[in-house]
Amino acid sequence: MELDRERRLRERLEFVRFYARWVKSVPNEVWSKQQAVLIESFLESARNFALGPDEYLRMVSFRERRVAEAEARLKGVRLPEESANECSRSSGSQGGSCGAGQAA
Repeated sequence: MELDRERRLRERLEFVRFYARWVKSVPNEVWSKQQAVLIESFLESARNFALGPDEYLRMVSFRERRVAEAEARLKGVRLPEESANECSRSSGSQGGSCGAGQAA
């Protein structure tokens, strides 16, 4: 798994260097138009995202809690039950607080 992580990091760095060379080699008008298209597509995707902000934060918090639980099991550590109960009871106004700071 570590080798895969290192490979992905090398690939990302290679792409960043490639893109930096490309940006330096073309006129500003060319790359800035492409950046504008990319940014607009990100914004459009965000507008069309199926979940609202509270729902998304609850989903992420739940996933973070599950990851923390799995890591704890691997290490033989038991997480406090109180935190787990708070996650299951969280409502829309509390979404996002569940799982915060739980990463191992």
